[in-house]
Formats: sequence, structure tokens, C-alpha cells
Amino acid sequence: MRRFNNLEAALRYLRPSGATEATEIPDAPANSQLRLYQDYKAGKRIIRYAREAGSNPGDMKAVALKCFALPSSDTTKFLAEISNRSLTNIAAAGVTPAVLNIDTTPDSTADLEKVIGFSPAKAIVKNVTGTTGGPKTSKITGDSYKTKPSDSYTFPFGSGGAGAASYSEVKGDIAAAVAGATGNKGVSFKPEIYR
Repeated sequence: MRRFNNLEAALRYLRPSGATEATEIPDAPANSQLRLYQDYKAGKRIIRYAREAGSNPGDMKAVALKCFALPSSDTTKFLAEISNRSLTNIAAAGVTPAVLNIDTTPDSTADLEKVIGFSPAKAIVKNVTGTTGGPKTSKITGDSYKTKPSDSYTFPFGSGGAGAASYSEVKGDIAAAVAGATGNKGVSFKPEIYR
């Protein structure tokens, strides 16, 4: 994880000079951020995050989409899932089924394939709902930081066929839709997996 690069470097510097990569890293000072991270990384500390009731996904709904791995001329649609929470808040996230290239009301899921080894591309939209940050404490390092209240929604998306067919084109369309929406929003992406 990139956010822990400094802690990773500090762990390496705990080794005596002239040590090799195989040399065991000595323990960091007790109760330090470095020790908390070292124990977490070694599996000595188990960290659990409680999920707020309002962020539970609810029921999963079927959607149809075309995967990016198929040629643009292929009309095969795959079965994917979207949480009822995300589907209900699609407009609040600044996107539409048309931008995502998904059919939220497929005629018959019997005609669609749930393909083993396929995971659709996903857009994760974060909608910041507050204006002032509140203090939080990292469960990994014990360090305090500020965070604003926000909601995030995960949307599967697919190829648009003759329109925006490539992953980068659809990603650009989604990013533009989120940027053009009202409020303070951001979007990140996970690529499609098709083995």
C-alpha cells in the first residue's frame, strides 16, 4: 500500500548496517506508530472495521452488460450484479445506466450468462456529504487524521458497442459525468477481469 511507504522504509532502516534482505527486522519501539504497523503487517494485530447500517448494500440486482474483452461487433451480454443501494442512488452519484452501459431491467436473466472468471469493470463513486472534517484515529498506526462524512457507491460498467467501446473511453465518459454532477464527488476505477 502506497500510503505506508514511509513506514515500510522505516522498518528496513531498523536492520543493522550491512544486513541482507533475509536478515530479520528487529522490533520497533513499543507503542510507536511503527510498532503498531509492524505488528499489523506481521498478523499480530487483527483489525476489524464496523460497517454503518446505512452503508449495507442490501439486495443485489441483476444487470446486463457487454464485456470489454469481446469484439465490438459481438452482442453477447453478461450477467452482473449491482447493489440495491447503489442502484437507488445512481442519480445522486452523477451517473446513469446509459453512461455505465448497463441494462438495469434485462428482459430475461435466463438469456444472460453468469460467466465464471468474469468480474465486470467497476466505478466507485465517492460523494462527500459534509463540509467539515471530524477527527478519526487510524486502527493501523494509531495516528489521528480528519475525514469528511461521505457515501460511496460501486457501479459495474461495460462496453458501449458501437459508441464508447473501449475501457478508456467509457472510463472517460463516467469521469466526465461525475465531474459534471452537483456536489463534491470523485470516482475511482477497477478494471474488468475475464480469465
